[in-house]
Amino acid sequence: RQARTMAPPPPRRRAVSALLSLLCLGLVGGERSTAEVKMDGSASPAATMPEVCQDRSPECEKWATFERCEKEEEWEFMLQECPVSCGVCSPPGGSEAGPKPTGDCVDKHESCAYWADIGECYQNPGYMLAHCAPSCNVCPPQGMAASRAAAECVDTHQSCANWAHAGECSANPSFMMVGCAKSCNTCHVLDPDVRCRRSAKATMALLPGQLNETFTRAARDFAEYEPEVMSTDPWVIVFHKFTTEEEADAVLAAGGTQWTVSSDVGERLPNGSFASIQSTARTSSTSWCTEEDCAAHPMVQRVTKRIEDVSRIPYKNSEFLQMLQYQVGQYYVNHHDYIPGHLKMPCGPRLFTFYLYLSDVEAGGATAFKKLGLEVKPKKGRAVFWPSVLNEKPFMRDPRTYHEAMPVVSGKKYGVNAWLHMYDFKGPYRLSCTG
Repeated sequence: RQARTMAPPPPRRRAVSALLSLLCLGLVGGERSTAEVKMDGSASPAATMPEVCQDRSPECEKWATFERCEKEEEWEFMLQECPVSCGVCSPPGGSEAGPKPTGDCVDKHESCAYWADIGECYQNPGYMLAHCAPSCNVCPPQGMAASRAAAECVDTHQSCANWAHAGECSANPSFMMVGCAKSCNTCHVLDPDVRCRRSAKATMALLPGQLNETFTRAARDFAEYEPEVMSTDPWVIVFHKFTTEEEADAVLAAGGTQWTVSSDVGERLPNGSFASIQSTARTSSTSWCTEEDCAAHPMVQRVTKRIEDVSRIPYKNSEFLQMLQYQVGQYYVNHHDYIPGHLKMPCGPRLFTFYLYLSDVEAGGATAFKKLGLEVKPKKGRAVFWPSVLNEKPFMRDPRTYHEAMPVVSGKKYGVNAWLHMYDFKGPYRLSCTG
């Protein structure tokens, strides 16, 4: 299918499936206010970023290669010393450098650069990676690098060749370019450092100092949802009437269709994803709201738009809703929603969590911030809003917002997580670049 001569978005084909992100879940809660808070936003400093982003040590690139940016005991040091190598910011001139256009790797349409600038490499990878490789920074390697990439390239499913012959490499690039790389001739994008670069033009959703302003506004300007400020340092806000019963029922019906045992995030794999491992920390079941009949459901869109309005984080920066089911005796131990491995991914860190309760629970199932002395009992229609990062350092984890889901004693508990990121999540998801 050919692109038009001007510069509209390039032609698209509907993707029929995608890899699911294997990310750990988070719950929060609270019942009563713990502090007074100014509602005029006067405590929020001006939101600015350093004019120059640079690594402080010549060893940063090597340290990042050994995944020191992602190690719990080292990530805070690495963010301070090696922000460029850890993917926190872009150096002067941007970070667009990738494989240089060589040989047959050329843009095949005059509008490729424009399309890449507006995000089409993520939105429409089937066309863009085939016709606009230089603009998408995915030119195949040359020489020895090409030989090595070819030698290490395999299909992960026995039907890959048949799928490729049927046109799935273009129709379903999210799965095919990684899962069937050999058959699709996309071996060069298996490397996440090639496939998953964050554009230097990516816009931060939250600048230093804006977190306090965001939560002040959320508590002040949305009285219709009955906000209750439980804590201001760190912020924890409960909205007692965030959804109606009809909305809660519709979201659960749309998303709670394919329950599986909840898993945890394992080691990072060579293709940039994370292995899924059996969890010993949580015993719930999970269902993802990723399919069109869920994410496009009018009630789901109404609720996600409400989350966007309150948080001021664009919908594209939100992960797909994670539906949760807790039966009697099930729980999730103390944990944090921040994942250091997100730092070098295009989506950046999780900034905020919205947790929505979709059911009442007869007994148990409270969500607890043990460090803050806060708990919340499940109540249908209630939502909790809290940050995973610090006000002045929005790439760094706030260690005070650990939380846990207490065991359900009687009844059944349903809820949903909405995790909001620094950068676009849904675009990189289409390239299997979100974990």
